[in-house]
Amino acid sequence: EADFAAQTELFKKHLGTIPRAVIWPFGRYNAISWEIAQAAGYRIAFKAGYRGLAYLDRLNAVNRLMIEKQPIEDFIIEITNPDVDKTITRAVQVDLDLIYDPESYEKTDKNLGKLIDRLVEMKVNTVFLQAFADPEGTGNIESVYFHNRVLPVRADIFSHAAHQMIIRDMYVYAWMPTLSIVLPDKSLNEELRVLEKSGDTTRPSQSWYKRLTPFSSDVRKLIYNLYEDLAAHSQIHGILFQDDAYLTDHEDYHPLALAGYKERFGKDLLSVNLNDSPELAMNWSRHKTEVLIDFTKHLMEGVRRHRPNALFARNIYALLLTKPESEEWFAQNYELFLETYDQVVIMAYPQMEKVSQPSTWLEELVNKVKGFPHGIEKTVFKIQTYDWERNTWVKDTVILREIRDILSAGGIHIAYYPDNLWEDKPALNTIKLEMSTQTYPFLP
Repeated sequence: EADFAAQTELFKKHLGTIPRAVIWPFGRYNAISWEIAQAAGYRIAFKAGYRGLAYLDRLNAVNRLMIEKQPIEDFIIEITNPDVDKTITRAVQVDLDLIYDPESYEKTDKNLGKLIDRLVEMKVNTVFLQAFADPEGTGNIESVYFHNRVLPVRADIFSHAAHQMIIRDMYVYAWMPTLSIVLPDKSLNEELRVLEKSGDTTRPSQSWYKRLTPFSSDVRKLIYNLYEDLAAHSQIHGILFQDDAYLTDHEDYHPLALAGYKERFGKDLLSVNLNDSPELAMNWSRHKTEVLIDFTKHLMEGVRRHRPNALFARNIYALLLTKPESEEWFAQNYELFLETYDQVVIMAYPQMEKVSQPSTWLEELVNKVKGFPHGIEKTVFKIQTYDWERNTWVKDTVILREIRDILSAGGIHIAYYPDNLWEDKPALNTIKLEMSTQTYPFLP
């Protein structure tokens, strides 16, 4: 506010007028800075060097392509293909739980240094960094690693870890839970839980993830606050939505969900058998899919208030591509995800899916993706490096072969999870052969 007031006086003194447009330094701004600029009389603001078209409804962030030392043909390609990003993603999904030492901040920072050394040597360019605490691996989140108004803070280390990775030229996405959050208020938490149908009654969902219902305005507000606080306190490039944003065909029978469905379709779900009405079941499934997408869009608004250039990726189960009818089981849809998010991260887990011929399965998965507009460009294939069924690490040679199967089939973006620096799993000298961004620096 002081800067805008001072420059307004300078312009009046030397030019007799004040400008109506501002260029954000290095293209960085947020909703708060734009509010201040508007109060000072500015009506338009430009970013710096961002690919993409300019839109009249986004006058606070008008894109500008910078003409640099490049062939004019390359500049023409940028203009005619504004939405195509040529960056190849090589990502590791990282657990902060593994490096946090509850006894010593110094030890935690030392552990962070070892993790970053590993990532630098691997030459990855993207990190999906865990922003929540889940040391027991329950998947149900009771605390986080950043200051916020909603959940207890286990340790305020996420922003520091993200910064140390960013200054080493890595893109950092905060890996965040979407619905599997355990509120400190136990009675409120139980009141807002996703419910499933059991016979003629309902009960709290028995699923692995103990989720909150996305049909509740209270849940929307609480989790919005959580995401906004993350963005306010951390320099991040984007968000990876956890795979907990699903609803099975037996969920959600929360009163708020039932009321919403009745308002839209005029049907009382508790009084009908979905097995006897395929059309009703399909409408119910798509309705839940859309509600979950709308819920994440709401969270995206909270992030963009402080990180307006943030990108968003969402996990999706491979079954949604191999068996599209499984939307009814998860309330997820790959095509809608492509339209909504900057990237879709397919959990390409042959071991988890109990696939007998992984190479064939992965090739078919890539070919399915190719059938969608911008599917290959916007899809990250995430490989599992640990077999949770057998409680053992997947062999490095197997991991390498699976990555190469994806690339040879035409996949572009690769990620893997989990990573354990203490056990060197997967083996650094092996995995970096394909994870290094220097291996495949350009799109085919």
